Amino acid sequence: MRTFDNPYSKEYLAELGGAKSIDIVGLLKRHKEIDEFKLADKLKMDVKSIRKILYKLYEKKLVSFRKTRDEERGWYIYIWRLEKHKLGELLEKRKDEAIDTLRAQLSYEKTNQFFKCQNGCMRVPFERAFEFAFLCPDCKGKLDFFDNTIIVRQLRRYITQSAKIGG
Repeated sequence: MRTFDNPYSKEYLAELGGAKSIDIVGLLKRHKEIDEFKLADKLKMDVKSIRKILYKLYEKKLVSFRKTRDEERGWYIYIWRLEKHKLGELLEKRKDEAIDTLRAQLSYEKTNQFFKCQNGCMRVPFERAFEFAFLCPDCKGKLDFFDNTIIVRQLRRYITQSAKIGG
């Protein structure tokens, strides 16, 4: 099971629900269940903000809830629980998607020849350079062959490093 305390987990949580989602998850980790009013009180936040973040976490199934009725007021109270196992699944899916994107970029880099404007305006594949008569459409500078070996090497390195994360 992945920990919620590592940098990748915190970054993901912050992307989902903002920086305060890290604090909410921290409290949920310490309590088997806790209602949104207690969360708001402990974090010195308003209940609407807490709910908004909890709903974002709920969309990804990182939290679940049960509702009970407050007999005095007749309101429903939502009691939240952290689904600890789900974070690992979500991070693994995210990692796989990132690796797929890197592999697609690597394939594109390996199967194309590139030309770059001598003034640095753009880099285009051969077909586009040919369409432009090897002249930059922005500045009319010459489009010269661009060796993308370093890019290919770096993409391979990123793929290898990404595969090792959490693996």
